[in-house]
Amino acid sequence: MLGEIAKSGRAPVSATVTLHGTHVRTTPARDGRALNRPALLRLLTTNRLRLSAPFRVVKPAIDDAAAREAADELQAVVAGPVQVAYAGGRFGSLSAEQLGRSLSVRPAEHGFTVHLDGKRLAVLLRPRLARFIKHAQNARFVVAGSTVRITQSAPGRDVVPAQAVAAVEAAVRGDRVATVELGPRQPDLTTADARALGITHKLVSYTTQMGESSSNRIHNVHLMADFIDGTVIKPGEVFSFNDVVGPRTAERGFLEGQEIIGSLVLPSIGGGVCQTATTLFNDAFELGLPILERTNHNLYLSHYPLGRDATVSWGGPDFRFRNDMKHGLLIKTSYTDQTLTFTFYGTSEGRRVVSQTGPQVNWTRPGMNYAIDPNAAPGSVHVVSGSGELGFDVTVTRQVYAANGKLIRHDVFKSHYIPDSPTTVYGPGGHPPGPYIVLPTSL
Repeated sequence: MLGEIAKSGRAPVSATVTLHGTHVRTTPARDGRALNRPALLRLLTTNRLRLSAPFRVVKPAIDDAAAREAADELQAVVAGPVQVAYAGGRFGSLSAEQLGRSLSVRPAEHGFTVHLDGKRLAVLLRPRLARFIKHAQNARFVVAGSTVRITQSAPGRDVVPAQAVAAVEAAVRGDRVATVELGPRQPDLTTADARALGITHKLVSYTTQMGESSSNRIHNVHLMADFIDGTVIKPGEVFSFNDVVGPRTAERGFLEGQEIIGSLVLPSIGGGVCQTATTLFNDAFELGLPILERTNHNLYLSHYPLGRDATVSWGGPDFRFRNDMKHGLLIKTSYTDQTLTFTFYGTSEGRRVVSQTGPQVNWTRPGMNYAIDPNAAPGSVHVVSGSGELGFDVTVTRQVYAANGKLIRHDVFKSHYIPDSPTTVYGPGGHPPGPYIVLPTSL
């Protein structure tokens, strides 16, 4: 019975305050009520035939006064623009709308916290004070032959987010002029940090041939190599091809090349990506680094070492390895229209890598493949011939030994290459007689 009576109570509702642009809105609190169980039990002992259940008032955690206080604080910030002052001069202002986008309000235990985002303020202030800001200079690794030297880092001068917050807060309490100060900005990579990485000498270099490549494919390979050039991998860090190179899109400068889908070679933005990944894979392979993710091509490509190719795609397979050495690694790139080379620099640990390529086994003859092409005419059917090359499996093993001869790891890389078969391609609405793949909706 007590449980049923208690259901007629209601939970308290705290006041709220929200900011939309420069408009501050509050909603009032509402008291709750809860059954006063001790009082009800006392009434039940009086033998009354009828009684009113006693309820007690439950106050909300945040009342109207707390909401009004937070609203006043917000309104003071967005009441108008704040002028920017530095070194005795005035350099524009921050609009009320910009200030509003730098504000946030969050419920606290018995009220609200109003927060100005110093990083956002710094972003707004930098264009106004650009002539006074000095960018920090990172230490750089400069390769000279087989050795690496380090250039000196230098601190810069920049907006300090915490000081920017203090300046704006003082402005809204006073004359709405924020006196900003610039403070030292340390480089992301200091000379000391660079030296501690121990990147001093060439460790391994690997080159692949472009072969018969279109100018678009060569352009893409060079562009990806430029994205990778200068990458530093700290001890324990993982290199991800997709993370470093990013999406291969026309907006980022990639041109149309070719991509293998099933046994079809189709036009695709960013063609040439697999040569880049394959070259990197062989560097990491020869250095004895742990390979975390690697996928071989569907078709065997004879210009790559047997069983030691790597394919990647955005949103699909990645190529990843980890730096398990005691020092950092630096990747440098070089290329021509005929070759691509990646070279790794660091500190040698005297590792020795021994690899064996097994025989080609499980030969498979071409058959008919099937695909649906959403870009084709509805109801259309056509056959794309393949080269007739056989498919097969191959296994590459790798033993990595430490300088003292101890085996660090034993790896097995298995590759399954499909035969280069003809493919019957159906347009939308087609019904392939066997298993099929669906081609991308746009190529």
